[in-house]
This record gives sequence, structure tokens and C-alpha cells, in this order.
Amino acid sequence: MDFVSRQIYPKHQQGVTLIEILVVVALLAITLAVGVPNFRGQIEKRQLIGLAEQISAHITLTRSQAITRSAPTYIKFEAGNNWRYGFSTNSDCNVNATAVTIANACIMVIEDGDADIDPGDGSVDAGDLVLNRHDVSEHTGTSLAIANFSDANSQIWFDPVRGISDSGEITVSSVAGNFQLKIKVGLLGDVRICAPDGNFSYSSANC
Repeated sequence: MDFVSRQIYPKHQQGVTLIEILVVVALLAITLAVGVPNFRGQIEKRQLIGLAEQISAHITLTRSQAITRSAPTYIKFEAGNNWRYGFSTNSDCNVNATAVTIANACIMVIEDGDADIDPGDGSVDAGDLVLNRHDVSEHTGTSLAIANFSDANSQIWFDPVRGISDSGEITVSSVAGNFQLKIKVGLLGDVRICAPDGNFSYSSANC
């Protein structure tokens, strides 16, 4: 007896209809429309928090160095979308200087242990000179503004005896303009971060 093999197909094959595809595409579009701006906003916030906390830490460090060294210290800012700043024992230090050997660079002398202590100009041991300069490349998509600085050189000075300082405000913003944070320096050398628009966990009081 001969057997004939036959393929048996279901009467109704299940597949994806055009309407179902369109529904999925629409849902994806809605998810992206809601999710991408939120994700971008979170990135902007993290950038600003990182920058504000970095500046605050460097201001505090500059103050502590004045007391430790028994010598005035300074932190100088250049505002704008291509911002930069530096802290130093040099007044009005050159925030554009990217090497310790450039005149009036934002440096501090930190002895490297070889007993040759540089006076601060690289003449004895340039290895003792530490460049303290930061710019927008570390926190892209941010801008910086300064206000109420007592010093005409856009810098804050710290007294070596009591740690008192010039006052000033540094505002960091996202270039997109969605968020802002302020770093406020008081005359006693105190530093705090606040949020003018209340979009962060920082206080918005007196900001």
C-alpha cells in the first residue's frame, strides 16, 4: 500500500496585521516622546550638580590652603559658555594658561619630596608646581556666570589668618536653559549651593 504524505495547514494562520504594527509604532513614538526629554533633563541635572559641587569643593580647598600656607589664596573665574577657572597663590592668575611654566599660571607649590623647593616660578623644581585649572570640557553643555564679586578681577580672595573672603555668586546653568544652581560665598568664607528654581534637592531659600 502506498502512502501519500500530505502537509496539513491550519485553516487560519495567525500573523501580525497592519493595524497591530501601527499601534506598536504609535506606542513606541509616545514612549520616546515622553522618555527622551526626561532622560536629557536628568543628564543636564547631573552635569550641573557635578559642576556646582566641584566648584564648591575647590572654593573650600582654596580657603583651607590660605590658612595652611599662611598666605593669601585666590580663585578666579572666566564666565560664559566657554568658562574656565583656576585657584592659586597668585593673584589674578591666568586661567588660560595650560602649563605650569606659563607666566602667572593658576598654580600652587606642593613639595614633591626631593628637597628642592621651588619658589613658585619653576626656577628650582618645576615638579613642585601644580596646575589648578578647570574648564567647560569637564562639564559639557554648561555655562557659568558670576555676580556680586567684590574683586574687580573676577576672583575671590581668602585671608590667611581667619579665612575670611570676598563675597560672590557663581551661577551654573545648562546651555539649554532648563536648570540653574548657584554657589554663594559669604564674607566669612562660608560656601553653599542653592537652587533658584527649586528643581533640585538643594534649598531655594535666599537664592
